[in-house]
Amino acid sequence: MNNYTLGIDTSNYKTSIALVDEDDKLVYSRSEFLDVKKGSLGLRQQTAFFMHNSKLPIFIDEAIKYSNYKIGKIGVSKIPRNMPDSYMPVFMAGYNIARVLSSALNIPIYEYSHQEGHIEASVHNYMDSISFPSAIMHLSGGTSEVLKFSLYKNEENILHYDTKIIGGSKDISIGQLFDRIGVNLNFNFPSGKYLDEYALNHINILDDVDIRKEKLSYIKLNDGFFNLSGLETQMKKTLDIKNIPLLFYLITDLLYRISEEIYNKIGIRQIYMCGGVSESNFIRYMMRQMIEIDNSPFKVIFPEKGLSGDNAIGVAWLANKNK
Repeated sequence: MNNYTLGIDTSNYKTSIALVDEDDKLVYSRSEFLDVKKGSLGLRQQTAFFMHNSKLPIFIDEAIKYSNYKIGKIGVSKIPRNMPDSYMPVFMAGYNIARVLSSALNIPIYEYSHQEGHIEASVHNYMDSISFPSAIMHLSGGTSEVLKFSLYKNEENILHYDTKIIGGSKDISIGQLFDRIGVNLNFNFPSGKYLDEYALNHINILDDVDIRKEKLSYIKLNDGFFNLSGLETQMKKTLDIKNIPLLFYLITDLLYRISEEIYNKIGIRQIYMCGGVSESNFIRYMMRQMIEIDNSPFKVIFPEKGLSGDNAIGVAWLANKNK
């Protein structure tokens, strides 16, 4: 009996494989960032595609052996988002291997968007309490979107997430902002985790800061949408690592105000977070403080640690929903 579902995700910067059993228990997971040259802000698609093809055979070999060769279905990220023009060549690295495995093993393959994988990874453990439609913020290196989402079955009776954009960045993403500032400060790419660690370890800097007098300003929010390029310019004009806690505070404040707006305008009380940025320990800590101080009527729910970033766990869990 083939008891396991294999998940595959090859995003712009990370190769990911996951294995879940019939009870949705995660039994194997491996993911690695692709190598980016020091000082660079990313990879060309063809370079990332080649790197995925170098890592995938090793990862998949490990997963299949772990399952004792009992793979019953495959979930794979094929496109970035559920939109007609959504396409990135890097996802073809994982999708092509998934197709070969599906044919060779004579097992079904379920195709999803990378964003659907992020959503599922974040909300999977809250399914008993979630009510649809709900709201989620997808915050990563390439995306900063506020989404209204729900589960549905398509014409082939396969479960998917339906998403509608109700807010987000109109220029660069939060992840791009962190990476651009981080690389300018000589951190490795992607830089978010390094900046986050510094911000949390130096959070006391904020005790002596009057934000109204600082050169960094609050981010304007207009009906759920915002711009970040202005804050990037401000950061670069006075490039100083000591401004990182303030930068993270301003981003957390923005996310708090978005959550408040979702509650006030739509009435949704539980706002979920997904994507690599939501792994931030500073943002998680500061958001809890803001909600507690204001006694907010809404909740901001972060995924369990390790499930925020790019991974194949979400698409494996999604595929597993199709019994």
